[in-house]
Amino acid sequence: MLSLSSRRRHVKNLAASLAACLGGLCCGYGLSVARAGVIAVDAAVPLTMAAGGTAGDPAVYLIGSTAGYSYAAAGTVTLGSFSSSYNQLTLENAGRMTIADGFNFDMRGNNSRLVIDGTLVGANRSRLDMSLTEGTFTNRFFIQQNTGSSVEIRNGGVLAGEAFVATSSATNASLTIDGFAGTSTNPSVVFVRNEVVVASGSALTVTVSNGGLLEADSLLNLGTLNVSVGNGSRLSLNAGQDFSVVTSFTMDAGATLDLTGANSNLGVIATGRTVTLSGASASLSGTTLDGGLLEVGTFDAANLAITSGTLQLSGGTLSMGSGGPLSLNANTSLTGYGTVSASVELNGGSVVGDVDPFLSRDGIAFSSNVTGPGTLTDVTLSGLLDVGNGGGAVTMVDGTFATGSSLLLDIAGTAGGQYDTFSANAASDVSGGDLVIAFSGGFVPTVGDRWTLFSGGFDAANFASITLPQDTELSGYELVAVPEPTAGFLIASGAAAVACRLITFRGRRPT
Repeated sequence: MLSLSSRRRHVKNLAASLAACLGGLCCGYGLSVARAGVIAVDAAVPLTMAAGGTAGDPAVYLIGSTAGYSYAAAGTVTLGSFSSSYNQLTLENAGRMTIADGFNFDMRGNNSRLVIDGTLVGANRSRLDMSLTEGTFTNRFFIQQNTGSSVEIRNGGVLAGEAFVATSSATNASLTIDGFAGTSTNPSVVFVRNEVVVASGSALTVTVSNGGLLEADSLLNLGTLNVSVGNGSRLSLNAGQDFSVVTSFTMDAGATLDLTGANSNLGVIATGRTVTLSGASASLSGTTLDGGLLEVGTFDAANLAITSGTLQLSGGTLSMGSGGPLSLNANTSLTGYGTVSASVELNGGSVVGDVDPFLSRDGIAFSSNVTGPGTLTDVTLSGLLDVGNGGGAVTMVDGTFATGSSLLLDIAGTAGGQYDTFSANAASDVSGGDLVIAFSGGFVPTVGDRWTLFSGGFDAANFASITLPQDTELSGYELVAVPEPTAGFLIASGAAAVACRLITFRGRRPT
C-alpha cells in the first residue's frame, strides 16, 4: 500500500496529466503527455493541427523523438490554420513522414516552423518524402498565407517533393539547408523534382550552408527571391536558369553551382567559386569567369568573358560558335581533357591537360590554331602553334605535335624580346610537326648573328621538316646567319615569301 505522501504525489501527477490532456492532446504509446498545443507522435501522425501557440510556447508536432517512423497514408498534411501562429513540426532522430501520392504539405499561420533534423540513428536519418512511390515525388510543399514561416533542414535531413512553393501571401519566409559539421557524406538535402516557385507578392530567402544541397529544375521568381550558397555547399539546377529573375544570388568561396541546359546572367564566377556545366546543350551567357573555376563538357564559349580563373574541360568539345578565338591571359588556365575546336590565344595563360590511361583521359587536343605566348602541358597539337610576332615564348611539357601540325617562330631582331623562343622537355614528341622559322618586320640579319631559339631537353632536329630563312643554318638549339645560302631550294609562295626567302631541308637534318 502506498504511503499517504506517495498517494498525494500520485494524485497530483494524475491531475497534472489530466489538465495537460484537456488543454492539449495525449497520444502515442504508453500515454505521452504533451504541453498545450503540442502533439508528440511515435507512430501515426494526425493530418491536421490547427491549434495555434505563442512565441514562447509554439504549437509543435514532434515526430520521431523516440526514433519512430510516421506516415500520412492519405490526405494533405496541414501545419496550422490560416488564423493560427507559431506552429512547429519537428522530425528528428530518424523520424520520417511520407505523404501519399497526389497530396501536399501545407504550412499555414504566421511564424510556422518545420524542422527536419537528420542526425543519424544507425543508417537512418530524418526525412520528409512527399510521395509513397520512390523517385516520383508527385506532391508539392506550400508555404501559404503567412508571415515569417521557416523551413530548416539540418544535420543531414532530407526534404523531397515535386515543387517548393511560396504562395502570394507568404512573406519573409525562409528555407535553410544547413549541413552542420561531420555530415559531408550525408549532406542536408532538399530535392525538388520541378521548380522552386516564389509567387507574386511573396518573399523567400534560401540559404544553403555548411555542406547543404538544394537540387531543383529551376528557380521561378515572381516576387522576391534571395539565394545564398555557402562554403562547401551546392546548388544544382537541372533545366536552365536565367539568374536575372533572382532578386539576389551570392556564392561564398568554396561553394559549387551545378547547371544543365541554357543558363544566363550569372554575373561573375569569382575566386574560390565553382560552376559546372553538364549536358550536350549546356550554355552560359552574360557571365564572366574572374578567378573561379568553370567546369564544362561540350560547351560553346562564344558568350563567356574570361578575366581570370580556370576553365576546366571534362570531355566533349570546347568551341566558339561565333568563330572568334578563345582568349586566355596570364591569370587564366585551361585544364582537363577533351577537344578544343576553337582557335586559342594564350596571351600568357596556361593549358594543363589531364592524362589518365585508366580513365581514358588523353589530355587536351587542339584541332585548330594556338597562338602564344604561354605554357602547354599534356596537349596534342594538330594545327599551327604560332609562338608570337617576335619576342613570344611557349613552354611545352609532355606535349605532342600530330602529323600535319607546325611550329612557327618569328625573328624581328637580335636583342632579347625581338625573337620567339620555344622550350620543350625530352618527353615531348615533335616528330609529327613542321618547323618554320622566319624573319619578320623587315629585319635583315648580319653574318654571324645568332639566336638561341630552343631549350628544355627535346631534340630540335626531330621535326618532320624544317624550313629556315635564307643564309641561315640551325645548329642544335641555335640559329646562325651565314655568309652564303646552304643547300636547299627556294620557296616563294604565300605569306612566308613576303617576310623572307625560305630554305626547306628535305631528308637532311641541321648540324
